[in-house]
Amino acid sequence: MARKSLYVAALLMLSLVACTSTLEGGDIEEQVAEDVQEQQGVEVEVVCPDDIEAKEGGEFTCTATDPDGNEIPIKVVQEDDEGNVNWTMNVLNLSAIEESLAPDVTASVGAEVTIDCPAQLVLSEAGNSIDCQATDDLGGEGIIRITATDSEGNVEWELNP
Repeated sequence: MARKSLYVAALLMLSLVACTSTLEGGDIEEQVAEDVQEQQGVEVEVVCPDDIEAKEGGEFTCTATDPDGNEIPIKVVQEDDEGNVNWTMNVLNLSAIEESLAPDVTASVGAEVTIDCPAQLVLSEAGNSIDCQATDDLGGEGIIRITATDSEGNVEWELNP
């Protein structure tokens, strides 16, 4: 009789393990890397935890690493238990910043300016900065330092000829 109860207990544990589904970290890593490339113009390597339990509302963190070795956390939230997820990472959108700052820098120097930032990720956190190349249509060049003023993506800039 004792043998039977141990056998039943073992079967119950196996069925619970078999019913628990996990997410494929590799699929999520690949999709997030593609999305970052498309949205930020930066090739990254993404690493997510292994054996993530598929659970609606479940959260986990992956890490994106850009070519310069900058590591940025990515928050992933499961929409359902079928593997559908949403992800967010708090980085400066450098291509949008290049575009939005160009008119201000142009007005400041009196010549049409193009801004070119390196392809890397910058955590949107007050004080983080990146140096970008500024070139005007008269052949002048300089470095523009873009610094995050908060975690909302607001920045200030300084031109160093």
